[in-house]
Amino acid sequence: MPDFGGISPGAPAQSALALTSGVAVAPGRAILISCSVAGNLTLTFGDNTTILLPVLVGPTQLSLAVKSFTNGTATVTVWMLY
Repeated sequence: MPDFGGISPGAPAQSALALTSGVAVAPGRAILISCSVAGNLTLTFGDNTTILLPVLVGPTQLSLAVKSFTNGTATVTVWMLY
């Protein structure tokens, strides 16, 4: 099971932190992406593995414990949910 830093995966989020592209933070329980221009972004996990994620216009919530994102071709605002 993934390490959620002592946070119970089923518990509701207690706070949110707006992320800046390329700046690492402590991984949370999920990320919320608000996309205004569809494209790609890269998610980086705590072990420094990455995935290229295609996103469409609109909101997306992913239950992934990422530490940072990097803007690619998408225009997004990303929040970490704790």
